[in-house]
Amino acid sequence: MLRTYLIIALALWGLWTATATAQNAKAVKLVAEFEAAYRALNFRVATEAAEQLTKQHSNEASARTAIAYYLFLQNNYSRAWEYARLAQPQEQGKLVYTMIASNIGLKTQNYPEVLTFTQAFLDKSTDKDPRRFRANILAYRAQAQKELRKYEDALKSINAALALEPTIAGYLTQRAEIYFWLKRPADALAELDKLEETYGSMLTEEERITTLRVRAESQYAMEKWNESLEAWTALLELAPEDIPALRARAEVYMELEQTRSACGDLKKAAALGDAVSRTNLQRLGCK
Repeated sequence: MLRTYLIIALALWGLWTATATAQNAKAVKLVAEFEAAYRALNFRVATEAAEQLTKQHSNEASARTAIAYYLFLQNNYSRAWEYARLAQPQEQGKLVYTMIASNIGLKTQNYPEVLTFTQAFLDKSTDKDPRRFRANILAYRAQAQKELRKYEDALKSINAALALEPTIAGYLTQRAEIYFWLKRPADALAELDKLEETYGSMLTEEERITTLRVRAESQYAMEKWNESLEAWTALLELAPEDIPALRARAEVYMELEQTRSACGDLKKAAALGDAVSRTNLQRLGCK
């Protein structure tokens, strides 16, 4: 009887080992497919491979990067960040990991970690790494530095990104925003003028909103009230429930001594749940 049990146990062990080996082989293949597709900007294939790895619950470090990517696409940002951190010890410094982990880190506001990821890659990066990816990583780094109020460092990073890819509209928008935070509104406006002259209607809606916000803030800093009002109004046509824009336009209206219009914007923002606007309504005596 004992011998029979032993034979069964060994058979089950062999079956489990064979299954595990097959699963590992499949995971390795999927990871290779994912990384190759991602590098080739074939995001459909990359997503399909990442989805299969997620369903397989693979524990391979490189698979965790793919799983983090898939969870990010599903808007499951906290879980995506968990997987990115799990993969970090083995994957840090690699191009695909740095792209994905940095993007997730920015979304989850883990800015110091983004600096760690990007620096690890830049320390190892060579001219063999695709210029577009290297530029993207520098732009991610600039964004994290801006959020951490390291504006001079952010300007250096975005300039390095633009040295590699000088025609990317998003990078030019970033630099204009950094100029504003460096208290260089004239430079910000000059950058935006050049950007809009070159790209105009080709800008995405998100890029258009960002450029209008930077333009409005820069003009306000230079006390160009009417120009600032025009920019905020254009932004609110694209994003009518943008609370910061409603509050900012109300401030411009106050500078122009148009209290009724200011109250109108504050009422809209307050109706959207903004406590600051409710306080300002009381302060201004709006009815």
